[in-house]
Amino acid sequence: TNVGPTPPPTPTPQPPTPVPGADYLTLREDNGRTFAGARFGFLSDGYGTYPSETDREVTFEGDCELTWTSFDFEASSDCIYDYALVTSGGSSQKYCGSALPPPGSFRGSVTVALHSDEAKEGSGFELEFRCGELPPTPAPTPLPTPAPPTPVPGADYLTLREDNGRTFTGARFGFLSDGYGTYPSETDREVTFEGDCEL
Repeated sequence: TNVGPTPPPTPTPQPPTPVPGADYLTLREDNGRTFAGARFGFLSDGYGTYPSETDREVTFEGDCELTWTSFDFEASSDCIYDYALVTSGGSSQKYCGSALPPPGSFRGSVTVALHSDEAKEGSGFELEFRCGELPPTPAPTPLPTPAPPTPVPGADYLTLREDNGRTFTGARFGFLSDGYGTYPSETDREVTFEGDCEL
């Protein structure tokens, strides 16, 4: 019976190449621990297939960024069997399957946990963590203030500020603006062009 090709197995996460100054933590060895202060490194479930019927977690105190580098858990609707659980600020998110979870920034503290049921284990996860003071959220870049255009011979230069309520008829061309610079609050202004126009 032709049952089709066998899908390739998911590669088992391997310990990363050592990075000077990095911590290498595993849920298998560091279950229940809390890590505080500025630090960076890698956290995994322990490399290789995670065991069945397991609940393990570690907590980072401080402002942290997490970036997942490998991920393989039993897939299920709503992640009811095996999953990784990220908890921070009173909210939690489960992840399962083989898609990498999105990176995240967490302020105050973040807990990473693993849960597995009695069957069908995966190869687990690895993530990179960086904890310490996160950079402040950058202020939005202000929009540049429009400047009056370079004068064009024969063109009209109209503004809602100066020409409010006027009607212009006949053939003409030019520029219309609100008046250049920041428009005032609580304002209603208009001009009308009669004829066939392109704006």
